[in-house]
Amino acid sequence: MSIEVLQMLLSTLERRRRHYAAWWTCLLAMAVIVGCTKFTASEPVSLLSAALWDGLEFRMQVVDDRSGDVKIVGDIDGDGLFDLVIGGEVKEALVWYRAPGWRPYLIGRPKNQFTTDGALGDIDSDGDLDIIVPDGPEGANLVGFQNPLPSGDPTDGAQWLRREIGEIGGWGKDVKLADFDGDRRLDIATRSQDSVIIFFQNADGSWMGRPLTSRDIGQEGLGIGDIDADGMQDIVVSGAWVKNPGYAQARVDKWRSYSIGPAPENFKTVVADIDQDGQPDVVYSSSEDVADIVWYKAQDGNPRGYWKSNKILPLVEKAHTLAVGDLDGDGDPDLIVGQMHTSSDQLIAAVYNIDGRGEMWRGQVIGQGGVHNGVLADLDADGDLDVYGSNWVTNPPVHIWINALDLPRDRLPLDRWELAASIETGQQTCTLSTDDVDGDGVTDVACGALAWRNTGGDLAGGWPRAVNARVKNSAKEEANGPRLVSPDLAPLSAADLNSDNAPDVIAAGTTGLGGLYILADHGNGRRGLQHISSGSFVAARAVDLDVDGDLDIVALTNGEFPSLFILRNLAISRDRRG
Repeated sequence: MSIEVLQMLLSTLERRRRHYAAWWTCLLAMAVIVGCTKFTASEPVSLLSAALWDGLEFRMQVVDDRSGDVKIVGDIDGDGLFDLVIGGEVKEALVWYRAPGWRPYLIGRPKNQFTTDGALGDIDSDGDLDIIVPDGPEGANLVGFQNPLPSGDPTDGAQWLRREIGEIGGWGKDVKLADFDGDRRLDIATRSQDSVIIFFQNADGSWMGRPLTSRDIGQEGLGIGDIDADGMQDIVVSGAWVKNPGYAQARVDKWRSYSIGPAPENFKTVVADIDQDGQPDVVYSSSEDVADIVWYKAQDGNPRGYWKSNKILPLVEKAHTLAVGDLDGDGDPDLIVGQMHTSSDQLIAAVYNIDGRGEMWRGQVIGQGGVHNGVLADLDADGDLDVYGSNWVTNPPVHIWINALDLPRDRLPLDRWELAASIETGQQTCTLSTDDVDGDGVTDVACGALAWRNTGGDLAGGWPRAVNARVKNSAKEEANGPRLVSPDLAPLSAADLNSDNAPDVIAAGTTGLGGLYILADHGNGRRGLQHISSGSFVAARAVDLDVDGDLDIVALTNGEFPSLFILRNLAISRDRRG
């Protein structure tokens, strides 16, 4: 190749780099989506100095000077605070950082290398979060680490048991957890560059892997969500969703794909209700190339039909972080977009859903240095969403970006709860209900036809089985309060928990975050999310169990043999009675 040709190619590449960087500058730093002017190489713009809309304040903190590929968030030790998990490079450890001081503790070491993604979930149905992570490119390279809780100590790395789950067929990416076959046990969806595979958990704790062979799935990226609202989690791949046939059929290759629209081969995707119409939408970004960030809406509520494409940001380069959540507390879903280390600008941006319908967006640069597979979670337990992540390659620092949104105070706080009792139901399936089954004037709890008597007091004095009780299964509670905007949460019921005459939503974490949450209505359009208990839950009710004037919560856990959690609300006893 001649020097002249080489110089021409380099010049062309530089023009293209500046072209894409100019679009990104225009859209994220100027934060104007409609009518944005393309900057050229003769119009250099500093991204930070050119920002016209400041949005919220995000305060960056360094958790550790070195990082690894895997970034996960969850309550490892069951104290109600979100901890951080990060997986190392070759021969480096998988560790967790305990909130709030972020002291690291060993989980385990790889046989080869923990890579790119992982997930937290209650795999063994014992009430705590276990870890699923890929390890290397071959052999049984999808592995789990069993949390030592409830009887052990998660700060002791020797107590984390490593379990081999199955063979992915290459470097593992995009690990997702859900109950795909409706047997009340968590299954695992993951992928290599060539295939998507679901590992179904059997009753004895063994695993059965089934690949999805229904279509071209792209090379990187995976999403899950109940696209057709049939109660089963479906799969999202490049430009399509794959319908879960449900129950036993999910374990057979009966999954059929339906087109969504054009999408990158290497992508990140999230299922969320962007326009708040009650129907799931699908968001895509390009993780390795340059493409528009778009969200697709199924027309006429028919996900098997036509999906309309709606542009959020044009020509964003290597957005390897794409997360959805309510960043500004206005009740609608916003985005966190982060560029990886090979991008030109390596920016992290908050993108706000201004009109709540996904038609008007505003961007704000919140950090530099890039982020790879970043995560949204309430890391400082103040009711708003923060960002956790690091870039990829050469072990860059682990960062968190703390959202300084000042949510209004509730009339009564919702952060004072205690687990007063846990009742083993001994039943594989049952319906949660509450009623005064013995006529003593206090509310008892029931699961199916079995009931447990409330003996009063602080709710911890024992819950004896009610003999010959006639359980009246009351009508199912619906979450008619504000919609949940996180794709990782499912509403269970609604009640005015803080006595402000507005319904708050009790919700369950559906994936790695796990736990029980309250979406509190603070008034003036502001809402905050409060994590109140760890575990995996399928039902909840709010009722005054201790007759102190406030609402307590009884929740039904997931698992082969569900338990009833009695959560006592301490707000009135501490705030109104001194």
